[in-house]
Amino acid sequence: MIAKLSDFFILLFSASVFGGIFFLFAEILYRTKIISAGESYHLLRSVLVFHLISPIFAAAFFVRSAKPTILPASGADFDHFTFTELPISYQFYDFYRELRPLPYLFAIWFIVFLAVFLKRIVKNRHLLTQLQTISSANTNRDLELLKNQLMKEYQIRKPIQIQYCALLSTPMISNISHIVIFFPQTKLSEQYTEFILRHELIHCRRNDIFYKYLLLFVKSFYWFNPLLFLFAHLFHERCEISCDESLLNRYTSREQVEYAKCIAGFAGYTKPDLMAGFYCAHTTERRIAAIAAMHSGSRSHRKKTKVFTGVTFLLLFIILILMTANCKVLRIEFGKWMERLHTYNALTANYYSP
Repeated sequence: MIAKLSDFFILLFSASVFGGIFFLFAEILYRTKIISAGESYHLLRSVLVFHLISPIFAAAFFVRSAKPTILPASGADFDHFTFTELPISYQFYDFYRELRPLPYLFAIWFIVFLAVFLKRIVKNRHLLTQLQTISSANTNRDLELLKNQLMKEYQIRKPIQIQYCALLSTPMISNISHIVIFFPQTKLSEQYTEFILRHELIHCRRNDIFYKYLLLFVKSFYWFNPLLFLFAHLFHERCEISCDESLLNRYTSREQVEYAKCIAGFAGYTKPDLMAGFYCAHTTERRIAAIAAMHSGSRSHRKKTKVFTGVTFLLLFIILILMTANCKVLRIEFGKWMERLHTYNALTANYYSP
């Protein structure tokens, strides 16, 4: 058990470090304008997936390298060189008092992870239940027709329901399967209504709510890594900016200005983590600045998107290989250190024994 826990913490540490390097690399590419907001969001989602699959991937490769080695009984005489260059041994781990606190360390990690994750889930689900309780179904036929038309345009087949909520000051979307778009009970022009509906449907087409749930899980799982909190903030921001970018590629410069005004009209509201909204707190200025930097008609070609996707998966695979090698090196080095400690303790005990 202790050996498996030590492997678990090696995997956890390595995934956290390499995931942070992957995230910083993606952010540098965006800040230096090598990639667009949409490509940056795609890369950040890859970082998110990396944090989920990398421990499993690495464990599948390096667990087989553990070859149990039977140690002599406590106090027995043995040669110092017998234990040099040995791989990590599960029996070897179980022999040491130095590793006995690992189960308690694992318990602390797991309790914090479970508390943080469940708190966020329960809080968001409670808020969603309250919103659905006080919301009313859409009775505007024109809005329903526009929704159906845009769903065909974006090739969305999931059922989507529009509801009005008096307590909301900005539109937002929630749920993964039975999607609900919440509209505030305020009068909006036809143009603003189309802006908002297109924005929310793009969130739906890209499954952004699903990735927000994954983000919450990863942030809770790696709660000890402060870099992930910065990653979560930038992930929410890039999600909205990339959505704006995807939407505004079809509009003229004049319509882009109107869209920026629409965003500014919803400033000052903070939405929950597990919902995607037309407005995201603390990002208004950056979103408007990104809109100002856009040029109408600058659509990304499918060929460029496919090439970028292929490069992303190749980069992800390379980082996974590096992480696997790092885990194996860490385990071997840790094993050598424990072997030296065991040898020193045994020789010392034999030296001072009567």
